[in-house]
Amino acid sequence: MNKLLSRWIEFVLIIGLCYGTFIYWSSLWLPYWGTPIKIEFGGSEEIWLLCFELIAGALAVITLTLCGYRMLAWGFTPTWPGLWHGLLLFIAASFFYYLIYYLTWFALRINLNTSWIEYSYQDWQITLLLIIVNSFFEEVFVTAYVIRFFSDRAAWAGIVISTVIRFSYHTYQGPIAIASILPVGILFAWYYHAKRDLVPLIVAHTLMNLIFLLYESLQYAE
Repeated sequence: MNKLLSRWIEFVLIIGLCYGTFIYWSSLWLPYWGTPIKIEFGGSEEIWLLCFELIAGALAVITLTLCGYRMLAWGFTPTWPGLWHGLLLFIAASFFYYLIYYLTWFALRINLNTSWIEYSYQDWQITLLLIIVNSFFEEVFVTAYVIRFFSDRAAWAGIVISTVIRFSYHTYQGPIAIASILPVGILFAWYYHAKRDLVPLIVAHTLMNLIFLLYESLQYAE
């Protein structure tokens, strides 16, 4: 089989395995963009998502290892600069989120936040475990793998495709994904292309999810 063709088959297999289900599910919400809707996410969904990401992640790791990838060299070594970079990425992503959100509101009078997700946390241990697993799952495959796959092509190709894939499985969030996902996708893909370090991305992703969890908890407390 042509080597280039086999590589593209590998790419479609990995992305389809890890994100195909979520891309399809998220696409079902596209007709409702701009319409106030509520998505409920509770304990059973958390367990399903955790199991899915663990199983799909394991299968993807096995597949990539058989394809000759040395995944341990992808940037898993924690360092103090890496931890600080993770904090800075979190701050930068938050800044661009609010910048885009308020610019669209004050300049265009467009409210991006037309949908909301109602969480019902039943087991905090499961929730925290899911946050950590999800941070690894997304950054390893949608960032590190995609950037490395396109490393022998133009840098912008990997950054753009990584961002588009990340955005495609978050469209269930509604228009707010323009502010919450696109800046993260560009920032994280650019950083990994430049530094080849996964730890800051995992740290920043975990912080974003933890802050969101705290925000949701305070809302329910009220």
